[in-house]
Amino acid sequence: MSKDNKSCLHIFNDWFYLLLLVLVGFVLLGANLGFLPVYILAYWPVLLIVIAIKEILDRH
Repeated sequence: MSKDNKSCLHIFNDWFYLLLLVLVGFVLLGANLGFLPVYILAYWPVLLIVIAIKEILDRH
């Protein structure tokens, strides 16, 4: 069966995106509360690369 891509909420059906959202949430919370250094937020483009690789692998 193909995924229903009509809604933007279809990403919540994929464990990869759920884990990624939780990771981003913890990093943002940790940086804002002072548990993590703020410069760690400079690595957000790595998330875009990981998402792009996952999408490319899903299409093949």
